[in-house]
Amino acid sequence: MGTGPSIIFLHGYPENHCVWLPLMKSLSFQYSVLAFDWPGMGGSDVWDGGTTPKAMAKRIVEIMDSFKIKTTHLVGHDMGGQPSLVCAAEYPDRILSATVMNSLLIHDAKTSWEIRYLRKLWLNQFFLSYFPSLVFSRALSTFKSKNSALTPNLKNDFWEYFKKKEVRHFIIRMCFGYQAQLPRLPKYYKKIKVPVLLLWSEENKHFDVDHAHRLTKLVPHARLEILKGKSHWLGLTQTIETAKMIDDFIKTIAYA
Repeated sequence: MGTGPSIIFLHGYPENHCVWLPLMKSLSFQYSVLAFDWPGMGGSDVWDGGTTPKAMAKRIVEIMDSFKIKTTHLVGHDMGGQPSLVCAAEYPDRILSATVMNSLLIHDAKTSWEIRYLRKLWLNQFFLSYFPSLVFSRALSTFKSKNSALTPNLKNDFWEYFKKKEVRHFIIRMCFGYQAQLPRLPKYYKKIKVPVLLLWSEENKHFDVDHAHRLTKLVPHARLEILKGKSHWLGLTQTIETAKMIDDFIKTIAYA
Protein backbone atom coordinates (compact mmCIF):
# COMPACT_ATOMS: atom_id res chain seq x y z
CA MET A 1 0.00 0.00 0.00
CA GLY A 2 1.26 3.47 -0.85
CA THR A 3 2.24 6.00 1.77
CA GLY A 4 0.57 8.95 0.05
CA PRO A 5 -2.72 10.64 0.94
CA SER A 6 -5.64 8.50 2.06
CA ILE A 7 -8.53 7.58 -0.25
CA ILE A 8 -11.69 5.98 1.12
CA PHE A 9 -14.04 4.24 -1.34
CA LEU A 10 -17.80 4.11 -0.69
CA HIS A 11 -19.83 1.44 -2.51
CA GLY A 12 -23.48 1.24 -3.57
CA TYR A 13 -25.83 -1.72 -3.75
CA PRO A 14 -26.29 -4.60 -4.49
CA GLU A 15 -22.52 -4.81 -4.25
CA ASN A 16 -20.03 -4.50 -1.38
CA HIS A 17 -16.55 -3.07 -0.97
CA CYS A 18 -15.07 -5.67 -3.35
CA VAL A 19 -16.42 -3.69 -6.30
CA TRP A 20 -13.53 -1.29 -5.67
CA LEU A 21 -10.67 -3.81 -5.60
CA PRO A 22 -9.38 -3.28 -9.19
CA LEU A 23 -9.46 0.51 -8.80
CA MET A 24 -7.84 0.34 -5.38
CA LYS A 25 -5.08 -1.85 -6.76
CA SER A 26 -4.39 0.70 -9.50
CA LEU A 27 -4.12 3.54 -6.99
CA SER A 28 -2.47 1.67 -4.12
CA PHE A 29 1.06 2.35 -5.33
CA GLN A 30 0.70 6.05 -4.57
CA TYR A 31 -2.11 6.28 -2.03
CA SER A 32 -3.24 4.72 1.21
CA VAL A 33 -6.50 3.11 0.13
CA LEU A 34 -9.42 1.86 2.22
CA ALA A 35 -12.84 0.43 1.39
CA PHE A 36 -15.38 -0.98 3.80
CA ASP A 37 -18.82 -2.54 3.70
CA TRP A 38 -21.33 0.01 4.91
CA PRO A 39 -22.52 -0.80 8.45
CA GLY A 40 -25.55 -3.02 7.86
CA MET A 41 -24.36 -4.23 4.44
CA GLY A 42 -21.93 -6.82 3.11
CA GLY A 43 -19.95 -8.47 5.86
CA SER A 44 -20.47 -5.65 8.38
CA ASP A 45 -22.48 -6.10 11.54
CA VAL A 46 -26.21 -5.43 11.59
CA TRP A 47 -26.76 -1.67 11.87
CA ASP A 48 -29.82 -0.24 13.59
CA GLY A 49 -28.69 3.39 13.47
CA GLY A 50 -29.54 6.18 11.04
CA THR A 51 -29.66 5.53 7.31
CA THR A 52 -29.92 9.01 5.78
CA PRO A 53 -26.99 10.44 3.78
CA LYS A 54 -26.26 12.76 6.72
CA ALA A 55 -26.20 9.86 9.20
CA MET A 56 -23.96 7.86 6.88
CA ALA A 57 -21.65 10.86 6.43
CA LYS A 58 -21.19 10.86 10.20
CA ARG A 59 -20.36 7.15 10.05
CA ILE A 60 -17.59 7.89 7.55
CA VAL A 61 -15.91 10.22 10.04
CA GLU A 62 -16.38 7.71 12.86
CA ILE A 63 -14.73 5.02 10.73
CA MET A 64 -11.90 7.45 9.94
CA ASP A 65 -11.42 8.00 13.65
CA SER A 66 -11.31 4.25 14.29
CA PHE A 67 -8.54 3.90 11.69
CA LYS A 68 -6.80 7.06 12.94
CA ILE A 69 -7.20 8.73 9.55
CA LYS A 70 -7.00 12.48 10.04
CA THR A 71 -7.90 13.58 6.50
CA THR A 72 -8.92 11.73 3.35
CA HIS A 73 -10.17 11.95 -0.20
CA LEU A 74 -13.57 10.30 -0.70
CA VAL A 75 -14.65 8.33 -3.77
CA GLY A 76 -18.36 7.49 -3.71
CA HIS A 77 -20.46 5.59 -6.19
CA ASP A 78 -24.24 5.14 -6.40
CA MET A 79 -25.58 5.34 -2.81
CA GLY A 80 -22.04 6.20 -1.69
CA GLY A 81 -22.19 9.46 -3.62
CA GLN A 82 -24.60 11.41 -1.44
CA PRO A 83 -22.86 10.68 1.89
CA SER A 84 -19.50 11.63 0.39
CA LEU A 85 -20.85 15.05 -0.64
CA VAL A 86 -22.65 15.62 2.67
CA CYS A 87 -19.49 14.59 4.50
CA ALA A 88 -17.46 17.07 2.44
CA ALA A 89 -19.96 19.79 3.35
CA GLU A 90 -20.20 18.96 7.04
CA TYR A 91 -16.56 18.03 7.78
CA PRO A 92 -14.37 20.23 5.54
CA ASP A 93 -11.47 19.90 8.00
CA ARG A 94 -11.46 16.11 7.50
CA ILE A 95 -12.33 15.71 3.81
CA LEU A 96 -9.80 16.83 1.20
CA SER A 97 -11.97 16.17 -1.85
CA ALA A 98 -14.97 14.18 -3.06
CA THR A 99 -15.21 12.16 -6.26
CA VAL A 100 -18.70 10.96 -7.16
CA MET A 101 -19.69 8.48 -9.88
CA ASN A 102 -23.13 7.69 -11.33
CA SER A 103 -25.29 8.60 -8.35
CA LEU A 104 -28.81 9.81 -7.50
CA LEU A 105 -27.88 13.34 -6.44
CA ILE A 106 -30.91 15.46 -7.35
CA HIS A 107 -34.34 14.29 -6.24
CA ASP A 108 -36.19 15.40 -9.39
CA ALA A 109 -33.51 14.71 -12.03
CA LYS A 110 -34.03 11.99 -14.64
CA THR A 111 -33.64 8.34 -13.67
CA SER A 112 -34.47 4.98 -15.23
CA TRP A 113 -37.94 3.51 -14.87
CA GLU A 114 -36.49 0.90 -12.49
CA ILE A 115 -35.25 3.59 -10.12
CA ARG A 116 -38.53 5.50 -10.39
CA TYR A 117 -40.46 2.40 -9.32
CA LEU A 118 -38.05 1.50 -6.53
CA ARG A 119 -38.42 5.02 -5.16
CA LYS A 120 -42.05 4.13 -4.51
CA LEU A 121 -41.19 2.84 -1.09
CA TRP A 122 -43.90 0.22 -0.72
CA LEU A 123 -42.76 -1.34 -4.02
CA ASN A 124 -39.16 -1.13 -2.87
CA GLN A 125 -39.99 -2.97 0.34
CA PHE A 126 -42.11 -5.56 -1.48
CA PHE A 127 -39.53 -6.49 -4.12
CA LEU A 128 -36.51 -6.42 -1.80
CA SER A 129 -38.38 -8.55 0.74
CA TYR A 130 -39.90 -11.17 -1.56
CA PHE A 131 -38.00 -11.06 -4.87
CA PRO A 132 -34.33 -10.34 -4.02
CA SER A 133 -33.00 -12.49 -6.87
CA LEU A 134 -35.09 -10.50 -9.37
CA VAL A 135 -33.77 -7.18 -8.04
CA PHE A 136 -30.22 -8.51 -8.01
CA SER A 137 -30.39 -9.95 -11.54
CA ARG A 138 -31.93 -6.78 -12.95
CA ALA A 139 -29.27 -4.63 -11.29
CA LEU A 140 -26.46 -6.73 -12.71
CA SER A 141 -27.94 -6.80 -16.19
CA THR A 142 -28.31 -3.01 -16.31
CA PHE A 143 -25.09 -2.09 -14.48
CA LYS A 144 -22.72 -3.97 -16.75
CA SER A 145 -21.30 -3.11 -20.14
CA LYS A 146 -19.98 -5.52 -22.78
CA ASN A 147 -16.46 -5.31 -21.37
CA SER A 148 -17.58 -5.79 -17.78
CA ALA A 149 -14.99 -7.16 -15.37
CA LEU A 150 -17.62 -8.69 -13.09
CA THR A 151 -16.19 -12.17 -12.57
CA PRO A 152 -18.29 -15.15 -11.42
CA ASN A 153 -16.51 -15.03 -8.06
CA LEU A 154 -17.30 -11.37 -7.60
CA LYS A 155 -20.91 -11.88 -8.63
CA ASN A 156 -21.25 -14.73 -6.13
CA ASP A 157 -19.66 -12.60 -3.43
CA PHE A 158 -22.20 -9.81 -4.02
CA TRP A 159 -25.10 -12.28 -3.94
CA GLU A 160 -23.97 -14.09 -0.78
CA TYR A 161 -24.42 -10.86 1.15
CA PHE A 162 -27.35 -9.35 -0.74
CA LYS A 163 -29.48 -12.45 -0.22
CA LYS A 164 -29.24 -12.06 3.56
CA LYS A 165 -32.51 -10.83 5.01
CA GLU A 166 -30.81 -8.46 7.45
CA VAL A 167 -28.81 -6.80 4.65
CA ARG A 168 -31.93 -6.24 2.55
CA HIS A 169 -33.75 -4.94 5.61
CA PHE A 170 -31.01 -2.34 6.02
CA ILE A 171 -31.25 -1.40 2.33
CA ILE A 172 -35.01 -0.92 2.67
CA ARG A 173 -34.46 1.38 5.64
CA MET A 174 -31.72 3.19 3.77
CA CYS A 175 -33.98 3.78 0.77
CA PHE A 176 -36.60 5.29 3.08
CA GLY A 177 -33.95 7.52 4.66
CA TYR A 178 -32.49 8.61 1.34
CA GLN A 179 -35.87 9.32 -0.22
CA ALA A 180 -36.84 11.51 2.75
CA GLN A 181 -33.60 13.50 2.72
CA LEU A 182 -32.93 13.81 -1.03
CA PRO A 183 -34.99 17.01 -1.52
CA ARG A 184 -32.98 18.65 1.28
CA LEU A 185 -29.54 17.65 0.03
CA PRO A 186 -28.97 20.76 -2.15
CA LYS A 187 -28.58 22.84 1.02
CA TYR A 188 -25.59 20.64 1.90
CA TYR A 189 -24.19 20.71 -1.63
CA LYS A 190 -24.13 24.52 -1.57
CA LYS A 191 -21.89 24.43 1.51
CA ILE A 192 -19.16 22.35 -0.16
CA LYS A 193 -15.84 24.17 -0.37
CA VAL A 194 -13.50 21.26 -1.06
CA PRO A 195 -12.72 20.18 -4.65
CA VAL A 196 -15.30 17.90 -6.26
CA LEU A 197 -14.87 15.60 -9.27
CA LEU A 198 -17.88 14.06 -11.00
CA LEU A 199 -17.25 11.00 -13.18
CA TRP A 200 -20.27 9.98 -15.24
CA SER A 201 -21.03 7.41 -17.90
CA GLU A 202 -22.26 9.09 -21.05
CA GLU A 203 -25.15 6.64 -21.43
CA ASN A 204 -25.72 5.69 -17.80
CA LYS A 205 -29.06 3.92 -17.69
CA HIS A 206 -30.11 4.71 -14.15
CA PHE A 207 -28.82 8.20 -13.36
CA ASP A 208 -28.80 10.62 -16.23
CA VAL A 209 -25.84 12.97 -16.54
CA ASP A 210 -28.32 15.74 -15.69
CA HIS A 211 -27.64 14.85 -12.04
CA ALA A 212 -24.01 15.86 -12.52
CA HIS A 213 -24.80 18.97 -14.56
CA ARG A 214 -27.23 20.19 -11.93
CA LEU A 215 -24.74 19.55 -9.15
CA THR A 216 -22.20 21.78 -10.93
CA LYS A 217 -24.73 24.61 -10.70
CA LEU A 218 -24.92 24.10 -6.93
CA VAL A 219 -21.17 23.55 -6.58
CA PRO A 220 -19.66 25.81 -9.27
CA HIS A 221 -16.10 24.66 -8.62
CA ALA A 222 -17.06 21.01 -9.27
CA ARG A 223 -15.40 19.42 -12.30
CA LEU A 224 -17.31 17.05 -14.56
CA GLU A 225 -15.73 14.33 -16.70
CA ILE A 226 -17.99 12.22 -18.92
CA LEU A 227 -16.74 8.79 -19.97
CA LYS A 228 -18.01 7.05 -23.07
CA GLY A 229 -20.20 4.00 -22.66
CA LYS A 230 -23.02 3.00 -20.37
CA SER A 231 -21.37 1.05 -17.57
CA HIS A 232 -22.56 1.87 -14.06
CA TRP A 233 -19.42 0.41 -12.45
CA LEU A 234 -16.66 2.60 -13.86
CA GLY A 235 -14.13 1.31 -11.36
CA LEU A 236 -14.61 -2.21 -12.75
CA THR A 237 -15.10 -1.64 -16.45
CA GLN A 238 -12.88 1.39 -17.06
CA THR A 239 -10.39 0.94 -14.27
CA ILE A 240 -7.29 2.46 -15.86
CA GLU A 241 -9.08 5.53 -17.20
CA THR A 242 -10.94 6.09 -13.93
CA ALA A 243 -7.79 5.66 -11.84
CA LYS A 244 -5.92 8.18 -14.00
CA MET A 245 -8.69 10.76 -13.66
CA ILE A 246 -8.77 10.39 -9.88
CA ASP A 247 -4.98 10.51 -9.64
CA ASP A 248 -4.75 13.62 -11.85
CA PHE A 249 -7.53 15.27 -9.84
CA ILE A 250 -5.86 14.64 -6.48
CA LYS A 251 -2.46 15.76 -7.77
CA THR A 252 -4.01 18.96 -9.09
CA ILE A 253 -5.32 19.64 -5.58
CA ALA A 254 -1.93 18.86 -4.02
CA TYR A 255 -0.12 21.27 -6.31
CA ALA A 256 -2.73 24.04 -6.13
